[in-house]
Amino acid sequence: MRRPITLPQKMFDYDFKLLSQTEAYPRTRIRLLALSHLQNNKNYKQVAEYMQVDIIQNSKNNNTINSV
Repeated sequence: MRRPITLPQKMFDYDFKLLSQTEAYPRTRIRLLALSHLQNNKNYKQVAEYMQVDIIQNSKNNNTINSV
């Protein structure tokens, strides 16, 4: 069984959803929305599905994300 995601406490000092609504750059807006989902206790797989990207494990077991 995998360990749950532990996020830095400082990450909860920000309202990423609100920041995404005022962000001018679309790519940054999407990243802020993904961080908002992580704040809401979603796991990486769920966030990847919401953002419509694939999580691919490379040979070193690091997670990388590719667009669909």
